[in-house]
Amino acid sequence: MQEEGVLPSKVTIISILNASALYTCLLEGKQWHAQIVALYFESDVVVGTALIHMYGKCKSLTTARLIYDMIPNKDTFFCTAMLAAYAHYGEIDEAFAIFDEMLSRGIEPDNVSCISILSACVNKTGLDDGRLMHMRSIFCGLDQDARVLSGLINMYGKYGSLEDAIRTLEVSSWRRKDMYLSALSACANQPDLVEGRRVHTHVVEIGIELEVPVGNALINMYSKCGILQEARAVFEKLPEQDIVSWTVMITSHAQHGQGAYALYLFDLMQLKGINPNKVTYTNILNAFTHAGMVDEGFQYFGYICQGQSSIQPLVDHYNVMVDLLGKAGRLNEAEDLIKKMPFPETVCTWTSMLDACRSHLDVERGERLAEHAFRMRPSDRAPHIMMHNIYASIARSDDGANSLYRSKDGTS
Repeated sequence: MQEEGVLPSKVTIISILNASALYTCLLEGKQWHAQIVALYFESDVVVGTALIHMYGKCKSLTTARLIYDMIPNKDTFFCTAMLAAYAHYGEIDEAFAIFDEMLSRGIEPDNVSCISILSACVNKTGLDDGRLMHMRSIFCGLDQDARVLSGLINMYGKYGSLEDAIRTLEVSSWRRKDMYLSALSACANQPDLVEGRRVHTHVVEIGIELEVPVGNALINMYSKCGILQEARAVFEKLPEQDIVSWTVMITSHAQHGQGAYALYLFDLMQLKGINPNKVTYTNILNAFTHAGMVDEGFQYFGYICQGQSSIQPLVDHYNVMVDLLGKAGRLNEAEDLIKKMPFPETVCTWTSMLDACRSHLDVERGERLAEHAFRMRPSDRAPHIMMHNIYASIARSDDGANSLYRSKDGTS
C-alpha cells in the first residue's frame, strides 16, 4: 500500500495493531508504532489504546506505560487498556493505581475495568484484593452491573467466601442464570450444604429450577455434599436430562460406594438413548478408583475395550485402570495392563504404578519399573521423585537421596 503512495488510515493501523496483539507479534507491532510516529498519530487516544493493548499482550508493559503517560487526553477505553494489561500479569497494585487515577480525573471506569481486576484477583492475587475491588465497584455504581456481579460471585466462590458470594447475589437486582450457576458451583466446591440450599431456594423462587444447566448444578452440589437422596430428587424432577446430568449422577453414586446403583443408572441412560462420551467414562472410572471398586471399574472398562461403546479407549482410560488396580494392591494385573496398552506410557502411567509400589512397600518392583521409566524418558524427573518417596517410606534415605541426585544431574 505504502509503495503505491497510499498512506494507511487510522482504522487500518488499529486493525493491524489488534492483529499484532492477537498473535503477539511484537516486532511487527513495533514497526507499525514507528509508522504511527511518522504519521503523527501517536497522540491520538484511540491509536494509543490499540498500542497499549498490543504492547500489553506482548508482555512489554514498560513501553505500554510510556505511551500511557505520554497521552494527556485519556478516556475510559485508554485507561482500561493499561489497567487490563497490568491486571493480566498480576500487577495488581499498578492496576488499582490506574483505576484510582481514573476516578480522580473524573474518568468513569466501566465493567471491563472491574472485571479485569477481579479476574486477576481470582487467578493471581487473592481475596483481599477482590474485596477492595468490590468496594470500588460499589463506589462507582458498578456493583449492580450483571457482568461485574458474576465476577464478584465467582471471585468469592473461588476463595470459599460463600456468605459473601450469596449476599452479593441476594442484593442484586439481576436474576441471571449464570450468577446462580457460579454460586452453586462454589457451594459444591466447598462443599457447603447450608449455603447450597439457600441458593436452591432462590432458584425455585425465580422459576429456573427445572432448567437443565441449573438442575445439573443442583445435582452436583447435593452430590458433592453427600446428600444423594436430594440429588436424585432434583434429577428425577427435571423434564429432561442431558449427558451431564447422567454423568454427575453416575459418578457421584460410584464415589459414595453405590456401585450397583451407578451401573443401573449407566444402563438406564443408554436405554433412554443417551450415549456416554469419553469424559463420562473417564469420570466414572475415576469415581470407582476413588471408591476402590475394582470389579465395577473393570465392567465399565470392558464396555470400551470390547466395542460395546461408541468410543475408542483412550490412554486416560488405561491410566485410570492402572491407578485403580495399583491402589487395590493388584500390582501384577496393573503391570500386565501396561504391557497391553496400545499407547505409549505417559508420566501418569508411571507415577500411578510407582505410587502403588510405595503404598504397598513393593520396592523391588518399584526399582524395576523406575529403571524402565528412566530409559524411556531420561529427562523426566517424576520417576526419580517417586523412587525417593518409596525409599523414604521404608527409611532407605540414602537411596532416596541418590535418586534425587540422579534426577538433578540427569543421570540414571
